[in-house]
Order: sequence, then C-alpha cells, then structure tokens
Amino acid sequence: MSRKRSGKPLLEVSGNEQVKKRKINTKPNQTTTIGPETFIPLEHMAPEHSAKVRLPANIELTPMAFFSLFWSESILAPIVQATNIYAQQKRSRLDSKRNKYQRPWKPLTILELQGFLSISILRGIMKLPTLLSRWKSRKILSPERGISLTRYMQIKRYLHISVPPQEATFKLPRKDWWQKLEPLSSYLQLRSQELYLPATNVAVDEMMVNFTGRSTHTIRMPSKPIPVGYKILAICDTGYTLDWLYISQVDSVASLIKQPNLSPTSSAILQLCSILDRHRRYVVYMDNAFSTILLFRELWKLSIGAVGTTRINSSELPDLLKDKTMTCWNNLSG
Repeated sequence: MSRKRSGKPLLEVSGNEQVKKRKINTKPNQTTTIGPETFIPLEHMAPEHSAKVRLPANIELTPMAFFSLFWSESILAPIVQATNIYAQQKRSRLDSKRNKYQRPWKPLTILELQGFLSISILRGIMKLPTLLSRWKSRKILSPERGISLTRYMQIKRYLHISVPPQEATFKLPRKDWWQKLEPLSSYLQLRSQELYLPATNVAVDEMMVNFTGRSTHTIRMPSKPIPVGYKILAICDTGYTLDWLYISQVDSVASLIKQPNLSPTSSAILQLCSILDRHRRYVVYMDNAFSTILLFRELWKLSIGAVGTTRINSSELPDLLKDKTMTCWNNLSG
C-alpha cells in the first residue's frame, strides 16, 4: 500500500497479533498484557486454505457457459417482464400526437435481451467512435441476434430491473433507492458466494461505478481513477467480488444492519464479513479508512482476523502504538 502524503504516519496493526517494540516470549494461547490493553489470541484457528471454484458438474468451459452461471434465464425472465411493463406504462402516458410518430413497441424476449447484453459488453471492448459505426463495421452481433440499431436504442430506453408500480403517482421511499436493482442484485450476490469459496486472506475496499447522469446518490471523489459515480463497498478475493453494499451520498449505506457500538462504516464492514464461513480461517485486510479498534474487536468475536493500516490519532489506539519511534516508514515491529 502506498504511503499517504500527510504528516500523520501510518501503522500496521493486526486483529490477532499484538504489536510491540521488543519481542515477547509467550506460550501458545497465553494472555499477554501490554500496558492497559489485554490481548487474547484466537484459539483453535483452522489451518489456512486456498480458494476453490464450485462449478456445476459437466459444465462446458466456454465463455457463454460461465456467463450463464450468473445471467441465467431465471433472472433474465423478471427483467424482460419488468421492461415490457415499464415500456407500456411510459408509452400510455404520452399524448396521442407524440405516440403517433413513435416506433411501435414489440414485447421484449429473453433471446433479444441476451443479444442486447452481448452488444452492450462489446460496446465496452470495441474501440469505435460511435454506436452507429459499430453497426456499420459488421463486427457486432446484430445480424445473428436480429437486433437493429433502432431496436437496441429502444430496449436501452425502457430497460427496467424491478417491476414498476401500477400507480403513476407512486414514489419509492428515498431510503429504499437501491431497491430498483432488485431482484438482480441479490441474485448476483447469492450466485457469487455459491460458485466460489474464498481463500484465507480477503480484502474489503471501496469501488466506484462510473455515472455522470443526474442522481442524488452519486459521490464525487477526485482522487479516484473514476472521480464521479456510484460508490460500492465490497469484500473480494483476488479480484473476485463476493458481496457488496451500495453507498449513497445522502442516505449512507443501503440495507445496513447498524451495530450500536460501531459507526455506519464499521457496521457495513462487519456485515460484509458475516458471510464468511465460521468453520474456516479468515483474515480481512483493509486500509486506514476502515481500521478501528472497535471493529477489530467485533471481528475477533467472530473468530475473524483483521489487518490494516491506521493513524496514530485513531480512536482507542493503545498508547504503545502512538510512540513515534515505532512508526518509522518501512520498519516492522512484532
């Protein structure tokens, strides 16, 4: 992790190891007292394990087969239904003059939605200046899937994840803004955890999804590679995302189970780590944005180790770790 350019040095602390300047010889599972803090090692820790992919039997090792593991027809069907309902509602509210010149809406099918998703993925891969040039280059799936440029734009306009309410005046409560992504979001989270067993060491960090449209829930972070967009807190293993929580600029963390003794951010970290198997050994790595003594104690109660960088002014940090002679950069104490 790169060093922050500030006057406050970074420390590396562990949730299942006590840091001290000199070596302490203790017996296994023995309580070690250092100043006012008492450290009790985690007992009966399971051995470290490697990651394991849980693929169904007799699966073909093709890109389409892997894609179908997450985007099966069971989740595409609700999206097709929601899109058709939303398209009919929007078009029925248009006045007759505008509706006269609109292209008639043809009900969306699962095959068409698969073609739409294929083209959308290619749009992120192919380096062509405009969407129209993608169709003219004959490198797009429109002939095979039978999707014209006009049809693609029409699906893009009415695409809906959740089934819209029948009442035109209904407004989703602001605190439930993330419900527009259901049931797709919950389905992908469940499948991600079913198909992959993470290794011992996992990480928790922020993600940014690029979005420059109008939304009160986007967050601006100029120092990030994606400066403006939707912010997501996720737990991952070697690039594989296991679970995530959405973060709004105005409504904090979505679907958060707030712990009384923790901040909303620490509660979110604890909620993400709760998906880890209690019968296996796990160590969660995080940066100084999340490392707190209170959070590490709660993870310790779940038999989950924690390692992260922190600052010397962090809440409840032992005085021993605030000694600046121990915080020289690129030094290790144990």
